[in-house]
Amino acid sequence: MKKIVVTAIAGIAFGMTGVANATTSSEQVALCEIALVDEGLIDEEAYDARFVKTRGGGVKTVTVKLVPFDEGESKMAKCKIKRGEVTEATLVA
Repeated sequence: MKKIVVTAIAGIAFGMTGVANATTSSEQVALCEIALVDEGLIDEEAYDARFVKTRGGGVKTVTVKLVPFDEGESKMAKCKIKRGEVTEATLVA
């Protein structure tokens, strides 16, 4: 009985704190790619975004590699994501 109650309380506590940051790396890459396209920094049909790394707690800084579908050089981009929304999207020189 104690085990069930502890599990239920832990589940509720996790649900309250973990929902805002419960995005996977593939979701973060997709959000970043959409933001880069919306801001006119890249052409959606020219690049494939790939996950490189993520940092941070409440505000995640996601680094993605933009690989061209055709010939050309890859680019790097960084996006800041807070509560499932991109707050900043930039290309890295």
